[in-house]
Amino acid sequence: MKEYSKQELTQLIENVSFMKGLNLEELRNKPIDHILETISIYHQELEFQNKELVRAQEAITRSEKKYAELFYQAPVGYVIISDEREILDVNKAFCDLCGYSKAELAHNTITDYIHPDFQDQFYLFVYRLFRGKKADQQPAQSIDLRLNGKYEQPFVMLSASATVLTDSDADALKVYKITVTNIDAQKRKEHALSISEAKFRTLVRNAPVGFLIADDEDRIVYMNNHCSQLTGYNPDVLSDMAAFWKKTGGEKEGEPMENWAVLKQEARSHTGCSKIYISTFRRADGSSLYLELSTIALGDLFILSLVDLTQHHKLEETLKKANRDLEVLNQQKLKLLSIIGHDLRTPISSIQGFADLLHEDLSEGSFDSALKFASIIQKAAQKSMSLLLNLVDWARMQREGVAFNAALLNLNEMVEETRSFFREVAAQKEIAIHLEAGQQIQVVADKQYLQTLLRNLLSNAVKFSYPNQTVSLRLDLTDDGSSAVIEVQDKGVGIDEDQIPMLFEPGTRYNRSGTNGEQSAGLGLILCKEIVDLHKGSLSVKSSPGNGSVFTVKLPCNISEFSRSL
Repeated sequence: MKEYSKQELTQLIENVSFMKGLNLEELRNKPIDHILETISIYHQELEFQNKELVRAQEAITRSEKKYAELFYQAPVGYVIISDEREILDVNKAFCDLCGYSKAELAHNTITDYIHPDFQDQFYLFVYRLFRGKKADQQPAQSIDLRLNGKYEQPFVMLSASATVLTDSDADALKVYKITVTNIDAQKRKEHALSISEAKFRTLVRNAPVGFLIADDEDRIVYMNNHCSQLTGYNPDVLSDMAAFWKKTGGEKEGEPMENWAVLKQEARSHTGCSKIYISTFRRADGSSLYLELSTIALGDLFILSLVDLTQHHKLEETLKKANRDLEVLNQQKLKLLSIIGHDLRTPISSIQGFADLLHEDLSEGSFDSALKFASIIQKAAQKSMSLLLNLVDWARMQREGVAFNAALLNLNEMVEETRSFFREVAAQKEIAIHLEAGQQIQVVADKQYLQTLLRNLLSNAVKFSYPNQTVSLRLDLTDDGSSAVIEVQDKGVGIDEDQIPMLFEPGTRYNRSGTNGEQSAGLGLILCKEIVDLHKGSLSVKSSPGNGSVFTVKLPCNISEFSRSL
């Protein structure tokens, strides 16, 4: 046993009495052996306590090392700051996030590593963090911001709470452990998603197809711009699908929602876009639309798309009508060609037959018969030539892109040329051709077409006039001087009023013969009507049976007016 001095023993006795709760005076009166035994027991207890304290301190040291290692190697960033925002400690994850080493970060201000755009938000964050007086008064704080790193500027989420190091008064030193979670990938995905969503919304809003979204209770929750433009209504007016069907004419009597109910049912039963029907709808201004409707079901929402087919429908109807007109025209042309072929066969057969007889008589020296046959051949040839000329002109007009050479022409001169051409033919029937023209008249016309027009009008007048009569030609201007008037009047067989429209229809043959039995294919007047229409003029007929006919043509005189009308 350790040897103690008197003073040490006295102090030891006092300590033992204090620890054991003994009265010091009573202990002094105890035998020395008793005192030494008590002191020995105390000494053993003290050594045991010291060993326990050492083991506890070693455990604390090991725990601190483990905590420090966990803190530094944690997958989440940690930074500990003072209430002056000074960085006291950081872990590896935070260093990796900002790109600085622990030594570079130590004792710097945390705000130096916050992106400038988020400084104000961070100051508010730390203000709320620091405002409590005690650690247990600090509410959990979190914020999303960007770090101002050495190489990158990642998005992070900061979460923080206060930790008291000294627990004495309100001015106790406190440190703040801030958890830093890397949310950069998430934020970038959210940002890309928000951009995609904004683009999608813009695309839907400005799409050339109308979109209308209704919920399961038939309320309209969205309508894009094109849908409003198509219908002429906005979402405030079309609040539900019943109003939509009613205002756009989609309702049926007694069953205003039948069509929408069908659309919803079709949408539910198909995973993709289900085309339902094409129908006519009424816009707010009363005009009509031809729409294609289809619906997609997305949860409890239904997206109704409206595609405007109005122009397509009009074009389709126009094409159908054009096809019908072409079919009629083709039938008319086939009939007309059949008539022309029949009419050409007769004179050509006459020419061939009488030419053979003429050849035989000339071979036998019979000149009287030869003269008669030559006259017949001449008339048949004239008829064939006239018909062929009309056929060529008519075929020329049917071709697309045919040249039309409009020019100012002297009408008086062209009428006189035509009258001179038919003077001998008219003389054979003892018919006079009288021309009445008070002034020189200019017309806008294609010279070749105008010659054909005048030739056919005068040929018909001579053909259907009785012998010893007069065919009258009159030239004049309209009251406003914009058009020239050509009037051809004959004294002949005339035409029934109900037969007049047939004169200008291809493929419809109006059977009539001239006053000397002249045959007509009916192509001349058809050609006249097309020529007049080509010149933006007009052609009219007045006639009655036995009293002759009057054909009146009006052609433009002003070339600038004619050009504007094309």
